[in-house]
Amino acid sequence: MADIRDYTVEDCLDKNHALRISYNGEVMILSPKQLKNEVKAISKPIKSNFDGEYRLYSYTWKPNEISY
Repeated sequence: MADIRDYTVEDCLDKNHALRISYNGEVMILSPKQLKNEVKAISKPIKSNFDGEYRLYSYTWKPNEISY
């Protein structure tokens, strides 16, 4: 699973931008449509160490490409 903070997802949706996530040399790109429709779970609010709180949006990890 890939867990993304709510404000990152919401920012991409507001700007109609895709989100690129890299992990261990693999890359997954989620289109705005995927960000909206393919979320598997949303966490309960988590208290930030700095200010406020956030939720995690969980997506199935499906890499689109490999980076070197």
